[in-house]
Amino acid sequence: MTYQYYYQTSKNENRAGTIKARNRADAYALLRKQGIRPYRVAGDDPVRWQPWAAGAAILILVCATIGALVYAGTRPRVASVPQGMRTQLAGDTAFIAQGVAEGWAGVFSNRLDNALALYAQPGWNVIPPDVSGLAATEEDLREPIEFAVAPRAELEQLRGIVKAMRADLAEYIREGGTIADYFRVLDERQDRERSLGEKARETYLRTPEAQRARMRRDLNVRLKGMGLAPLPQELP
Repeated sequence: MTYQYYYQTSKNENRAGTIKARNRADAYALLRKQGIRPYRVAGDDPVRWQPWAAGAAILILVCATIGALVYAGTRPRVASVPQGMRTQLAGDTAFIAQGVAEGWAGVFSNRLDNALALYAQPGWNVIPPDVSGLAATEEDLREPIEFAVAPRAELEQLRGIVKAMRADLAEYIREGGTIADYFRVLDERQDRERSLGEKARETYLRTPEAQRARMRRDLNVRLKGMGLAPLPQELP
């Protein structure tokens, strides 16, 4: 199968290309091996998804996501990375979208906290940050998280998520992982979550119109349970 993929370069330039793969998951894997992290891969899988298969589809992708979470890099034994408090931020949607677009740059006084904030919301497109030179001890990770900008409700939510991710990172390091390993796991998880959201959207669009209202409700319940954004309201 031939798939069209879309991605952003390190200079925030939007690019597109095509790749031949057995299925969409294989396309994502092949692109990651090339150092490309697409925010969308378009094209039909060999076996077309039917409305009645939505539950099974979500379950399969959840299992794939869990598999990514326990991937531990090259270390023989490291901690898994649980979801913790990661979820969609609530509040001023324009402010949140701008924060994501800017990578939450300079929100916190600590470079590591700013990098963790990129992964606070499951499923968003993330350009992997440069984590070279980052170091932290368990004691460092227990220090208060300080803002470098004026606090507001959305940022307080973000700080709470980063605090939970710090705890995950501390456990990960304690069991033999490194900061670089941890961020590789976060990248893999983010890719899986984005793929899950795309599959839910495709399942909805392939549902007969008379059944879409119920399908939207069911899918949104599943997505919310995983901290993912609900289906866009503009979908018919």
